[in-house]
Amino acid sequence: MSLSYLIDGYNVINHIRLPGLRKDKKDPRHGLLEFINTKRLCGSSKNKVTVVFDGFPKTNSGNNDRFGINVLFSQEESADALIKRMLDKAIGPRNIIVVSDDREIKFFARSAGAQVKGVEAFAGLLDKTGHKKGKKADQGDFPDPVLSYSDIARIDKELREKWLRR
Repeated sequence: MSLSYLIDGYNVINHIRLPGLRKDKKDPRHGLLEFINTKRLCGSSKNKVTVVFDGFPKTNSGNNDRFGINVLFSQEESADALIKRMLDKAIGPRNIIVVSDDREIKFFARSAGAQVKGVEAFAGLLDKTGHKKGKKADQGDFPDPVLSYSDIARIDKELREKWLRR
C-alpha cells in the first residue's frame, strides 16, 4: 500500500542547515520541490506527495503539480489549519506521514492517527537512533542545537518582548 506525505512547506524551507536545499531567492518553493524530488525523500514514486504552503501562489507559477508533487496554498487560512483539515477528512490516516517540526502539527497528526517525521529525519540527516549522522556520542563535543522554525520564531518573539520594551 502506498503512503501519502503531507509536508508543511515553509516549515521545511525555513529549517536551518539542510544540505542540498537551494534557497532559491526567486522562488524558494521551487527549490524545496526540486530538493524533495532530487533526494527522493518520499521513497517510491507511487507514494502521493503534497506540499502545503501559506498564502497564495504567484500568478505566474503555472503548474500546480511539479515533479509529481501536488502543491497546495492555504490562501485565506494558515497552512497549519489546512493540514489539520486534511487530516480530519482523511479516510486512512495511518498511511499519512506528516512532515513538520511544528509541535502543534505533530501533536494533531499523531492524535489523528497519522505518522510524523521531523524535518531532519525526513531529509535523511538522522540515523535510526535519532542522532545526527556522522557524529559519535563519545566525541566529547556538544551537538549543535536543533531548532525548528517555530522554535526560532518563539524565541525571537520572547527576546523582542523582553529586550525591546520601551
